[in-house]
Amino acid sequence: MKNRQTILLSLILSVGIILSSIAIANTLVKGEKVDRFVTVIGSAQRDIEVDLGVLHLNIGHCEKDQDLSEVKNALDSKIQFIYDYLESKGIEKREIEQSHFYVSLVNFPVDDYSDSQYESDRYYARVELVVKTHNVDALRESISDMYTLISKDITLSYTSHVGYMVRNLAGIETELKEEATKNARELAEKFGVYSNSTIGGIKKVHQGDLSVERYDFNSTLNFQKASVSSTVEFYLID
Repeated sequence: MKNRQTILLSLILSVGIILSSIAIANTLVKGEKVDRFVTVIGSAQRDIEVDLGVLHLNIGHCEKDQDLSEVKNALDSKIQFIYDYLESKGIEKREIEQSHFYVSLVNFPVDDYSDSQYESDRYYARVELVVKTHNVDALRESISDMYTLISKDITLSYTSHVGYMVRNLAGIETELKEEATKNARELAEKFGVYSNSTIGGIKKVHQGDLSVERYDFNSTLNFQKASVSSTVEFYLID
């Protein structure tokens, strides 16, 4: 009797182990099928035309034996000439604004042959003009001809600089991300052909940030290169 019970118990345990093994095996197979995927990187790029130029002009005036009012009048005369010059190039007056004004009393060191250590005090005045315009071509022409200002005793500070940008970057970024994801699927489908697999839905996607670069620092082109890369995981279906 005890032997029969022992044999029966052994059979029950054996069947249970076999059934458990089959269940685990099926789970592993299903999991393997679900987890099969391919990772591809899709990219998109576009030439975008800059539509805003910002120019910072720092103009100063300093001259010996002048009082403050004379220095200011001389600087005002230079500012007016700059306004006239920019307007002659196609820049509108409303696109030019006066930003910072700075004035100081400075001592200039004399040459080695002078008996005194410093010359008499001088007033130095400086003003910053900011030009913001959508007429990028006019701004470029203005900058290229600014050497002519020397004839009017106008020199620009080394802090003067210009920048070009694109306003609707958010809309461009959205379009490029959609295009990059579409290109990623096309690459995945090519892989599916070679591997005899069908490309399923997206498992995971990582969209990179928009990158905007100038073609060349000294380039006169009004275009910049915008690009986006997206890493996408697609399910594979046998």
